[in-house]
Order: sequence, then C-alpha cells, then structure tokens
Amino acid sequence: MLSILTDQPPIEGLRVHTELQQGRLQRHRSTGATVRVICLPHAGSGVGGYRSWAPLLPHGVEFAVAAYPGRESRIEDPWPATLDDLTHEISDALDALPALPTVVFGHSMGALVGYELTRHLEQRGHAPRRLIVSGRRPPTLHQGGSVHTLGDAAMTEEVRRLGGTAPELLTDTRMRALIVDAVRRDYHLVETHLLESFPQVSCPISVFTGSDDPELAVVDAPSWTALSTHSAPDVRVFDGDHFYLTRNRLPVVDALVQRIDPADLPTSEVLFP
Repeated sequence: MLSILTDQPPIEGLRVHTELQQGRLQRHRSTGATVRVICLPHAGSGVGGYRSWAPLLPHGVEFAVAAYPGRESRIEDPWPATLDDLTHEISDALDALPALPTVVFGHSMGALVGYELTRHLEQRGHAPRRLIVSGRRPPTLHQGGSVHTLGDAAMTEEVRRLGGTAPELLTDTRMRALIVDAVRRDYHLVETHLLESFPQVSCPISVFTGSDDPELAVVDAPSWTALSTHSAPDVRVFDGDHFYLTRNRLPVVDALVQRIDPADLPTSEVLFP
C-alpha cells in the first residue's frame, strides 16, 4: 500500500525515459508520445505503486504519476493544507508540460483527486479526454468522515481492513508510525473536502472496482456517471478487494488502454493495394 520513505527505482526500457517534473510528477516518456496518462495514488501511497505500469503501455503513451508531498523524493515537503491545494499543484505541473490529450486515472483517494483535477484542467482549457475512477464512491454518495481523528491503534486497524500493506510493516514500530501518520494526513485531506455542489465534467467517466471492494460496491459504481455530461455508464469489475489492482495489474492496464481514444494514438502504417 505504501511507499513513503524512498523512491522506488524506475523500470528502464528502450522506449521509456523517466524524469521528475518539478518534483511533482514522475514522467515515463515514450518517444513520439501523442497521448498522456496521469495516475493519482491512493492515501499513504506514492509513485512507487504505479512504477510497473509504464512498460505495459503501448508506444506513443506518456505515463505520469503525481508525486504527492510528504513521501518518497518529497518526504521533506510539507503536506498540503487542503485537497484543493494538492490538486492545484498537480494542475500546475501538468500545465508546464507540452500539451497532449490526457486520460486521468485515480484509485481510492486518487479518484477524488482525479475528479477535482479534471475540473481544474477544464477550467484552464485543457479538458482531459477521459476520467477513470477506481475504488471510491462518488462524492454525491459519500463525503466527510472522522477516520483521520482516530488514535494510532484504530488507524492501524483501518489500514489492516483495507489491505494492501505487508503485515510485517505494521509490526515494526517505526514503520507503523510512518504509515499511520501518512494515512491520517491523507484522510484529513479527503474527509475535510466537502462540496456544496457537484459540477459535471465534460469528459466520459469510467469506473473500475473490485468485486469485493468495501469502499465501492459494484451497485454504487454507476453513480459516478451523474458527475459527467456523458450519461452512458462504463463500469469494469475485476476480481478482488480494495487493492484488486495488485492482483490484476495486466488486465487493469489493458482496460485503461482500451479507454484511450484510438485517434489519440500514433497512426499505424497502412498498406494500400
């Protein structure tokens, strides 16, 4: 679940070049990229959770992961005061890059960040092609919460409930303290982000979830559609719990790629008779 102490080394490949964009994004640049995928991590996590996705993407796709403050290479950077501050920071980092058609993917906390990021990018005239949300109910169904106010023991149980964290990390006193602190701070951002209205985004919203995800039941997944001007629901259910992404890495990335507009990918060579 967590990678808050140090950066995970990027996977190197002939077609991929990795760099940090002003410390806020880790980019895996594909030569001649014509479309960008930006991923937003879940609470307590960072770029390391997505590092194995880049080599699975086809030629022409630039892959970027938001590097949240307070972990990995940014462990000395202060946490943002609000989720809006975090989203504005990511928007600024994307604005500094060459313009490309963009697909936004966010899991759990990242789903809410992804929704707000999509809204911010639209306001700046850079509307994404698609928003893919995962593992979280839409804000129309769930806002607020007090999990971030729990004591250390209760917060540790919350981390265990969600899964995705190696048990040995939670038995190490120092690591457990770091994990609990990171999750609490991120939960604070999410639980204090209260919307009075729920503006629709202009791009389609796709929803990924696990068949047994306690945070996003399959029956609730289509509710995200109300936050888009595109009314047709697009829900993909994978076998697994809240961290179904780990056991389904290949099919998840494949499903993401299937939702990239083919017109945004490099033109294939066509043979004429």
